[in-house]
Formats: sequence, C-alpha cells, structure tokens
Amino acid sequence: MTQTKTTTTFVLILDIKPQSWSPKQYDLMIEKPGEGLKFIGYYPGQTDIYEEDILKKNKDAQKSLVPPFEFNNGTNRTELVVKNSNVALIKWLTSHPDYDKKFSIFSEELESEKALASFENKEKALALINKEDINELRAIAMLIFGYDAYNWTEVHAKSKLKALAFNDPDKIISKIVKADYQSQYIASMAYIVGVVKNNIGHTAVIWTDNEQAIINVAVGENGNEKLGNLLASDSDNARNTLQEISTRIDAKTKQSIGLIKNDSSAILSQKDATINAKDQELANKDREIEELRQLLKNNAALASTGTITESVTTPMALSLDQAQALYLEKKGVAAPVNKKNDLTWLLDKINEQ
Repeated sequence: MTQTKTTTTFVLILDIKPQSWSPKQYDLMIEKPGEGLKFIGYYPGQTDIYEEDILKKNKDAQKSLVPPFEFNNGTNRTELVVKNSNVALIKWLTSHPDYDKKFSIFSEELESEKALASFENKEKALALINKEDINELRAIAMLIFGYDAYNWTEVHAKSKLKALAFNDPDKIISKIVKADYQSQYIASMAYIVGVVKNNIGHTAVIWTDNEQAIINVAVGENGNEKLGNLLASDSDNARNTLQEISTRIDAKTKQSIGLIKNDSSAILSQKDATINAKDQELANKDREIEELRQLLKNNAALASTGTITESVTTPMALSLDQAQALYLEKKGVAAPVNKKNDLTWLLDKINEQ
C-alpha cells in the first residue's frame, strides 16, 4: 500500500548550500491575473496570498514570516519542509518570483533526471577528449586550457582533461561545440606539431621555419586562441593562412607517420624481392629438369634405332647443377656426397642403361 506524503520539501537550487537561507518577503509583489501587480504575504490559516483580498475579508489577519531554509546534514541540502495542510505557505512559496530560480519543490524523479543528465554530460565530455593520437590529445588540451598546456606531456594533458570532464564537463562541451572549434583546433595543432610558435617576447605568432610573423598577440592574449580567431574570420588572409597551416600540418604528420610506414615498406619490399627471387629460381629449376627429362627420352629413342648422333657425356653439354638434377631425376636419389661435384662421373651415371 502506497503511503501518502504529508509534507512538501522545498530545496535551495543555488550552487551554494548555506546553513540558513530565506527568500525575499518584504514588499513582495507579483502579477495577479487581470489586475496587475499586487502585494502578497504569508498569512497562516488562509487559502489566499494577496494581502488586499485577505484584509478585505479579515482586517485582523496577521501576516507571518516565512520560516528559513535550513541545511540538512542527512540529505546534504538546504531545505524547508512544509506540511501539506499549510496551504498558505505552499501557495506563497510556489508563487514567489524566485521559485524555480533559487528554490523549488524537491522531486526524486527530477533529481534522478538531473543526475542522469550530469552523467551523460560527463560521458559526452570524455568521448570528445578520448583521442589515441598524442598530437590530437595535446591540441585539445591547448584549445581548452590555453597556451599553458603547450608544454604538457601526454600524461599530464590526459589527466587534466579527464579531471575537467568529471568536474566541469560543460566547459569541454561548450568549447568543442562552438562554431569556431575547427579553426581553434587547427591553430592549437599547428603549435603542437611545430608549424607555428610564439616569438621570444610572446608578442606574435610566427612560422617556426622562417620566423615570419603571422599575427600579433597583445599582453594577456593566448597565441593559439588569437590564431584560431584569425582562421575563423572571413578574409583572404584568413583563408590563405588556413590553407598554408593545413598543408604544413599535413606534411608534418605525414612525415612522422611516414617514417614508420617507410621502414615497414622497405622491409616488406625486401621480403617480397627475396620471395620473388626464390620463386624464379624454383621455376628455372623446374624448367631445366623438364628439358633434361625430354633430352633423356629423345636419347633413349635414338639409341633404340642406332641413330643417336650426340651423347650427353660431353661435359660442356650440361652444367653441374643440371647434371645433379638429372641424376636425381633418373636414379631417384641424390648423388653421393663425394661424387656430386664430379661432372664427368655424373654424366657417366646418367648415360648408364
């Protein structure tokens, strides 16, 4: 059986949680439908809050102070618990100009929705900063934390980003969903991969290779942010600078990745060449064996008719490798170790009937 609640809890929804807090009460006016602004007050026992109407009905009605919100250690909230029978106070609180701005009625469902939204924001922020590429991770750190993050290591950048994702995910999300995010990201990446840098006095963003100035930086400004603002602007200079930075970033990243790729390609090419050479060697051997097999057949046929004109016993007719292969083909076994390099002996054995 569901138990009916007998109270309504109002909670402070400010970022702070004071031990005690009270809403504005004196000279408080709200809009009364069809009649304009009217004074309201808390009159215990009444069902109305408009002072003019209450006093018309009972000129002796006494207005009371609204009790303060108090911090509850058990719930970790600054709250005010009101009995549902106290219609006047509930009506006064829900009609107050600060209702749903500084305080509201506590709701388990609403709190769950807020908690879920908070968790989802954290997950979204974590997903946005979850980069496997070190340069991408450091560029995002620089975009969010500014030039201070320029010299951060991968571990430091990841730690700071994750801490921010848990503690203030909106700060990450708001930066990454902004319209100029891509320009700011490219500017930060240009710093990280070494395409641009600040000059010695930090008064300008310059090209790293020739130290020519790209844009001036005033005191207190972040070079990467200033460069990002330039890239986001709609001008020929912005478009040309963006194109040049993109080209240089491309070259830098391809160069670093290319070192690995080139090493791998060289190894693979070398292996392919070795395999191809062995394949070719085997093919040549097969062709030689087939030619020798045919030669044996032809000699056998000629010997039977007594018309053979050429013997394979001439040492120059065959190479040593060919003779070894032919001996193996005819005898079914390899030549003895002590005879395998004796071409004359091999030819004699090959011609034996």
